[in-house]
Amino acid sequence: MSREKQYNRRQVLGVALAALSSFLLLFTSDEQMAFSSLAPTPDMPPDTTLHIATTSQQTSAFTLGMSDVDTNLIYPQSSEQASQIKHLLAQSSSFTNIHIMGWGADDPWPDPAQPEPTNWTTLDKKLQIALDTGTTPVLTLCEAPWWMKGRLNADGSTTRLTRDDDFADITYDARILDNHMSDWLHLVQRIAERYMAPPTMYAIFRSGMSLKAITIQ
Repeated sequence: MSREKQYNRRQVLGVALAALSSFLLLFTSDEQMAFSSLAPTPDMPPDTTLHIATTSQQTSAFTLGMSDVDTNLIYPQSSEQASQIKHLLAQSSSFTNIHIMGWGADDPWPDPAQPEPTNWTTLDKKLQIALDTGTTPVLTLCEAPWWMKGRLNADGSTTRLTRDDDFADITYDARILDNHMSDWLHLVQRIAERYMAPPTMYAIFRSGMSLKAITIQ
């Protein structure tokens, strides 16, 4: 490579370095001006200190409860196990949810020929378990005897339940028939009269069933 070419390359390199130095100097000056414009001035207010509370003054009202959905405590495998479970519930639960029918409770009015509901055995025992554990009974007004219910079909017809359907799958798709709504309300009235008296007294009622009646077509 000739000296002339080497000299030319050195000149080009020198010019490039000079241009780069000028650019960096200009960029640094602009950047400093930009940051200096953000700096506080004597006319700006002083810094404000924000205090955030990390503790809550509210008290939770959450309480535990359980749903009695079978007959394990009515007919336990051993009295010792039943006593242990009741002791645990007494220490941990405030409410016991009980369905008026199903989930371990028999049909309280299985015979439509009877003028009044009389089959209270399992429901009485479930309420007694709630009292034994010191919990407040919550009676869920869910389900109804088979003879009060029917299933509305897609074609508009109604399938009436039979005695064998009392706890079959179809009963959970059925609703109270319009001509038996007064019978169901009478059942609810008798339940309230029975369990809103000593020793239960403070039973809470909640609706767990659709009150939409079906008109038989």
